[in-house]
Amino acid sequence: MVGAARSYAYDTAGTLWATLEAGDEPSFEQRAQLVGCFVHTATTCRSAVQLLVDTVGTAAIRKGCPLERQLRDLNTMVQHVMGQTRMWEWAGGLYFGEDPPLAVL
Repeated sequence: MVGAARSYAYDTAGTLWATLEAGDEPSFEQRAQLVGCFVHTATTCRSAVQLLVDTVGTAAIRKGCPLERQLRDLNTMVQHVMGQTRMWEWAGGLYFGEDPPLAVL
């Protein structure tokens, strides 16, 4: 899960970087892919860590366990506006050249 999310993130960032290096403006499709990539990567990584926490059991919720901190950090990231699933709606609008709804911002 994490490997797939990582590959998607690197592919998305690489395509955008190449566009910027060429001196071009990112297309609406590229912008939409970047926004969707943020959400996908954060939620997928959180799901992967949650699977580990569920497998380890109560040992994973102790303060000394790295999984406890990682899950807490990922939950925080997903709660941020750029990690919320409603950003996919914004990404869809960007894909079709629309401004993001004010409720998302």
